[in-house]
Amino acid sequence: MCDLFIASCASQRTRYIESCFRHRDYFDYDLSNLCSHLSSHCEMAEGKEMKYLKYLLLIASFGLVACSNVPYGHVGIIVSSTGSNKGVEPNIQGTGWYWLWPTETMYIFPTFKQNYTWTANEHEGSPRDEHMTFNTGGKDNVQVDIDLGISYTVDPAKIVVLFQKYQKGIDEITHIYIKNYIRDALNKEGTKYSLEQVMGDGKVKMLEDVKNDVNKILIPEGLTVEQVYMIGHLRPPQIIVEAINNKIKAVQEAEQSLNEVQKVINEASKKREEAKGIRDANQIKAASLTENLIRWEAILKWDGKLPLATGGNMPLLNLK
Repeated sequence: MCDLFIASCASQRTRYIESCFRHRDYFDYDLSNLCSHLSSHCEMAEGKEMKYLKYLLLIASFGLVACSNVPYGHVGIIVSSTGSNKGVEPNIQGTGWYWLWPTETMYIFPTFKQNYTWTANEHEGSPRDEHMTFNTGGKDNVQVDIDLGISYTVDPAKIVVLFQKYQKGIDEITHIYIKNYIRDALNKEGTKYSLEQVMGDGKVKMLEDVKNDVNKILIPEGLTVEQVYMIGHLRPPQIIVEAINNKIKAVQEAEQSLNEVQKVINEASKKREEAKGIRDANQIKAASLTENLIRWEAILKWDGKLPLATGGNMPLLNLK
């Protein structure tokens, strides 16, 4: 573009000189006046050319630079790929707009809590299947599928350290490096638990251990994982699921049988105690009975009339 502009100026200067020679009969210039005139006009044309060239270079320079915005809740760092300042600038950029040269790139990092998930569900997190797997320990040694999520924060004061370590933006750091750290810690901690433990309350402790292992790596670099959590349920192989369900069913049936046996035992014990109570009552009653008491009870119940027919002895009266 600059070359076209300079060529245009040179062409205009040539046309002017030719015009002067064509009209030399109308102008009473001598040779010296003509040379002086040409010299001053050429200097003026060259001055205009330089002025236009400066404007053109200024416009072109604006076309070469880029404008980058650091939004609210984020910080940025400027990375230069050439020159004496090649590398990461030590200054952390706050919210605002910044001019960048073609050799500079702005990397933006959030300062608020981030949440990412890796699941098999294409409608949650990434559309790809990103679930993780781990092996349990002990005699089981079963491969288990799991959907995981994490929440973490970035320390703004360590953004430069973070970038110098990974040379990536926050999304790439999350989906490459943090994901790998989570997977490695999951495989390490998973082998400490049996399948029965991780299918029960043991998974809570396992995920807490995974978080602690990852933080040992990330906290010095400016990232802190606040939570590692499971989404949905653990998914062991189907044959294992069926075996677990059968075991649970057998346990439930055995418990039901035990409950029924215990119920029969309880009922028999109740009846035995009732019979014992009746026996004891009868024994007490029998021990309290005497001949005089029996006669007294009979007198209380007698209505005062003698029977019309009697045997050898009167039952209640002793006439002797």
